[in-house]
Amino acid sequence: MKAFKIFIFMLLIPPFILCSIVVANSLQQYDWGSVPDWFSFFANFCTVIITFMIAIRAKKFLDEKVHSEGLTRGYKILDTIDEIVDTLPSLMFRTINNDEVVQMASKPEENYENYSLESAISNADKIYWKINEIQVKLKQVEFMIKSLNRWHVDINHTHEFNLFIKTCSVFLENLGYITGHNSELHYPNTEYSTKKARQLTPLLSVMHAEVENCYEQILSLKFKETFTVN
Repeated sequence: MKAFKIFIFMLLIPPFILCSIVVANSLQQYDWGSVPDWFSFFANFCTVIITFMIAIRAKKFLDEKVHSEGLTRGYKILDTIDEIVDTLPSLMFRTINNDEVVQMASKPEENYENYSLESAISNADKIYWKINEIQVKLKQVEFMIKSLNRWHVDINHTHEFNLFIKTCSVFLENLGYITGHNSELHYPNTEYSTKKARQLTPLLSVMHAEVENCYEQILSLKFKETFTVN
């Protein structure tokens, strides 16, 4: 802003000098009636120049604002991914532990710890909605990536981000299938298969490791190389 003021000041010096010369000459050679005309001309000239410079400055400010907002959204994408990844381990362990409780509580002859089946089913329902919440966040990441171009920001390395979204989606879907199955044990017409739920449980740790690998690839990317202003 200081440089802009200096530029305007320097711009006004030549018209001021010229105007002074014109006034001096007018006092000697011209009628007094011509002096106000010259003042009006230079005033209008300066007004046009200043307006033009303000317009350029306003456009630059708008571009900077748009780019700043785009980069802020880039930070938000990374922050949201961090939040998602941070919740996955505890979500997986809760799912596995609750599934074990459901299996033991479903067999009274093997339920030596006297686990409550009703409590386990209720807990499965809570886990299911937590998984749903994380899935919504993952959808938000996908949407934010697609809409970045609106803010004149390009996202590079899209393969790494798309791979993370795909791998994480599959992991969350399988978590949701297991907890959905356990929350609907009392429903005779449930669409969940007990056999499939039991097959998925041992695979969760492998799926989670794949998500972590994809996340590590994103962590290795530099912000300035990933989000660039176009």
